[in-house]
Amino acid sequence: MKAFVKGFIVLIFLSFYFSVFISLSFADTTSFRSANIVTTSGSPAFDSISLANCSFTDGITCDKPLVSSYANLYFRDFGSYADFGIPSDATITKVKVKMTGKANVGLYVGLSSSITSWANCGFPSDIWTFWDLVGNTIKVKTFTTDVVYSGVVVQAVSGNCFQQYNFDNKKLTFRINYSSSQPWSANIDNLEIAFDYNPPTTPTPTPTPTPSPTPTPTSTPTPTPTPKTPLILIPGIGGSELKINEMKVWAEDTGHGGKFSYLYPKNENVWLNEDKMGEFGEDDYYDVLRMKTDGITSEANIGLTGNLVVRAYQGAIDFFISNGYELNKDFFVFPYDWRKDISGTKSFLDEEIQQIKTQTGSAKVDIVAHSMGGLVARSYISDAARALNVRKLFTLGTPHLGSVSSLKALRYGYCLAIEIGPFCLSLAPSEMKDIVQNMISDYELVPSKAYFNFYSGEDSSHPYPYRTESGSLNYNQIKNLLTGLSYNTLLFNPSEAFHNLDNSLSNTNGVDVTVIAGSGIPTLGQIIEKKTTSLLGIQYVQKDILNINGDKTVPLLSASLIDSDKNKSLLGDAEVFYTNQEHGELAASGSALNLVKNILEGRDQLPDDVLTEPYSFSGTQVSVHSPVNINVYDASDNHTGPTSNGDFETNIPGSTYDTLDDAKFIFLPDDGVYTIKFEATDQGSFDFKIRSYEDNVNTSTVLYNDIPLTVSTKAQTVLDTLSSQPPILQVDQDGNGTIDSNIEPTDENSTPTIAPTTAPTSSSTSTSTSMSTTTSTPTPIPISTLIAKSNDTLIKKEDDNAQTQTTDVKGASDVADKSSGKDKRYVLDIIALSGIVIVLLLSRIVSLPFLKKFWK
Repeated sequence: MKAFVKGFIVLIFLSFYFSVFISLSFADTTSFRSANIVTTSGSPAFDSISLANCSFTDGITCDKPLVSSYANLYFRDFGSYADFGIPSDATITKVKVKMTGKANVGLYVGLSSSITSWANCGFPSDIWTFWDLVGNTIKVKTFTTDVVYSGVVVQAVSGNCFQQYNFDNKKLTFRINYSSSQPWSANIDNLEIAFDYNPPTTPTPTPTPTPSPTPTPTSTPTPTPTPKTPLILIPGIGGSELKINEMKVWAEDTGHGGKFSYLYPKNENVWLNEDKMGEFGEDDYYDVLRMKTDGITSEANIGLTGNLVVRAYQGAIDFFISNGYELNKDFFVFPYDWRKDISGTKSFLDEEIQQIKTQTGSAKVDIVAHSMGGLVARSYISDAARALNVRKLFTLGTPHLGSVSSLKALRYGYCLAIEIGPFCLSLAPSEMKDIVQNMISDYELVPSKAYFNFYSGEDSSHPYPYRTESGSLNYNQIKNLLTGLSYNTLLFNPSEAFHNLDNSLSNTNGVDVTVIAGSGIPTLGQIIEKKTTSLLGIQYVQKDILNINGDKTVPLLSASLIDSDKNKSLLGDAEVFYTNQEHGELAASGSALNLVKNILEGRDQLPDDVLTEPYSFSGTQVSVHSPVNINVYDASDNHTGPTSNGDFETNIPGSTYDTLDDAKFIFLPDDGVYTIKFEATDQGSFDFKIRSYEDNVNTSTVLYNDIPLTVSTKAQTVLDTLSSQPPILQVDQDGNGTIDSNIEPTDENSTPTIAPTTAPTSSSTSTSTSMSTTTSTPTPIPISTLIAKSNDTLIKKEDDNAQTQTTDVKGASDVADKSSGKDKRYVLDIIALSGIVIVLLLSRIVSLPFLKKFWK
């Protein structure tokens, strides 16, 4: 009992200390201030004559008439740090936005750190919605929003926007806007802002004894730190936001049997409008980004917002800012229209570099370029005179010689996926195909002639990018194929002109070039199309893919420009390093950016996970071809495959999901036991294929060919990647839960072997044939190897003694049961202690104003 009383007293003391005294050194709050500058834009905009009424809370408003339009109201110049009473070295923790007015719609408010272009400070871009002002009377609404200093946080504002520089230079801009084809109006009395901030911590001075007199040493002058060379970040394809420059009424054919109509308001951010991406349908909203057949002229008046796509590049921006760079002081981003000819972009890059040199006084700049941005930069430094402006260039995952993924985008579309945790919000492949058809830049990303010198078709690690039933196709044969399919192959002409650069890539014109390539990840290396005939005599084209080493998007040799095994290189004086990162991750965080940082700081040490030789990959790819879905579950019931809303998820660690028309592919990097389930989407037949990869080589392929389907058919199998025996495929033809047949593998040209369900010996003690309870013991058969030209090139897996590792779920459950009693007691203790703390906090709220006054 005494121990309890002592503990209780200590608890009271600590709670009171932390809730009162510690808090006194925390956030202070400023008064609200109004803007000194108010402007408007739109069609029609707010009444310009009444703009002066927006800066005082006096009941006199600036007005937007009741008409349909897109209109903006901009507020800036709220004062300096000193005007707000914020110490120069304080940390702003919250921003408060108070608006007084009325409207018949919920007005959106966003925040930018730029005047000439919109540079979002919050996520989403219109972070505040003032529904409370809807009505016929003037009302007041205040939002208090957290300020964060790293990463992208939903419903928070980036602290980088609240640098003292943006206050002093009147760059901090709040925007009220709305857009509708229906009439709307607004009457704004005032928009005011205030801040919570943490004042600088001042340590309590400690008395020190008077020292004995000593001779005064000669002072050594403090060296002036060397200013950083300005750094420019150049994004890849799709990495710059694009907007509508003027209101556009769109009513055009979709390109796939329909018509899409939409009113695009002026300045609407089209790319990347994630809200539209999340809607059901074919994503035809993005058709407005299409180019005309000349590849030069846009179908609509499209311009830049001045921002990079947040989800793709905010990580890189935060990385460099956290390592001492200041945005728009010595660190800059270069957005560009990624749909257009790369050759034309270098002149805009030169303008940006000249402006930065003038602003900073620096003679040169450094460049970090991701993906296609590396082609922009390489094109720039190929001009010897312009190369004098660049000190260092880093290319991250740049497809110098092209990528098969871009060829796939042209032929089938490409599922652009925005990751949200383990889920994906995706842009339909058909829509990506629509957009890229007349984009010169995509033709410039298709494998160039030089690509075929590195991937010359001699084995499964160096395949040509396209194969049909006639064999692998060279560069000219691919062009002829696409011409015959009515593609706009005239756009290969500017692409080939651009890729004349390939002949001089080894000449860096004195620029210190570092090439960083992602590796050890299965990457599309070959598209396979084969005409075949089904069991029912129906001819169709079967689609398949072959993986090679790379970063999941760009093949390794195209990114690295060197194949040591073939003694072939276009590196010249450039250095090359390798990471084990996917394409997007190279510019988001981790080892690639850490390497850039070390080199910029003059350090020779390689960061963790950066190698001078490429990583390799191994694993198993399972795929289905024709009208059926495939879903894979691991031993922990994690799922990879399509979801009910039409998107997909990749919850199995390290797995990937991809499609090629009606073919679906799932790659599983780790050995283990997987349950694979199939569900028909139409009647007909389907193929199931298992490819094994070891050290970048497709070592074996198992095929289950031409399995009949009804619209109700379901099937499943259990794949043990450590087993030398292929699995048996259990098929439930009518979907009633009972297995109708067990199917063993076949080769490419034979009919599947179908056995009755009573033939295999079940490992289950039950005699039921339910799909959920029966596991068949397969009969050993040879594995068919289909890809390599010679058996000599194959590497056979030999691991007969490997054992399957499973999770002891029951053991974990027992431990949880035993601990549940303790958990209940802990919960009761926490509830009691929480009550005490709440009382103390209430006491703090009442007494805090007096205490603060006394303390001061």
